[in-house]
Amino acid sequence: MLAVQEGLLDALPLTAMARFRARLADALDTDATEPLRGLDQTGELDEGMRKELMEALTRLAASLATDTKAADAGNTAAASP
Repeated sequence: MLAVQEGLLDALPLTAMARFRARLADALDTDATEPLRGLDQTGELDEGMRKELMEALTRLAASLATDTKAADAGNTAAASP
């Protein structure tokens, strides 16, 4: 929800949404361990935890954007005579 509210996914094509959902849990487990632990313990999202979550979500969205651009470039090259 946070990624959607903050517009992090706006630049991604719809085709990347399934990959975002598929990679989300691993990305958060890897890049946002502390904020997830704090949220689980307190039930509250403080500004520091929110910042760390946003950083993890931003990295994930950026990696998907890069993957999408690379795939698009590959498709364009393959379609060229």
